[in-house]
Amino acid sequence: MQSCGYLNALPFAIINLGAEMIYIVDQRLKAQQIPEDRGKRVLSDVVRTLFSEKFIEELMRPQELFSMLSTKKVFEKIAHSSIMRLTATSMSKLFNLMIMGV
Repeated sequence: MQSCGYLNALPFAIINLGAEMIYIVDQRLKAQQIPEDRGKRVLSDVVRTLFSEKFIEELMRPQELFSMLSTKKVFEKIAHSSIMRLTATSMSKLFNLMIMGV
């Protein structure tokens, strides 16, 4: 029987990048002195989307890893699930920081 472990790697990659995103966004919110209630709402929305039942079920389906472009698009949607809005440049910087952190 052939090993297909790579078909089960996607959840680990996405959740790891998602945790890195949460950390970076939290640090940026604090650095920019965003009011605590708005910061909590942003983080709560991002976490809720990242760990939603539908999203996790889709991640757990055996499949190949996403391309970098597809992965970035997934995280753009997650970031914009909150009241936070990022320009294309800001999203690119966030994604690059996420990649460097894992």
